[in-house]
Amino acid sequence: MSWLTPDLIEILISIIKAVVILLVVVTCGAFMSFGERRLLGLFQNRYGQTVSAGAVRSSWWPT
Repeated sequence: MSWLTPDLIEILISIIKAVVILLVVVTCGAFMSFGERRLLGLFQNRYGQTVSAGAVRSSWWPT
């Protein structure tokens, strides 16, 4: 494998490190955005689908 020089190995390792760091940063950003939206919803007393659907369903659900 004469084409696999130490310089090429170093470049490949650098690219892999950059991709891993990018994935970690993007994933952390997604989780932080999700957490922020959840907290803002709690601060504003907004309920999700499973809680608010009970009131809507009770108006048309046969008893």
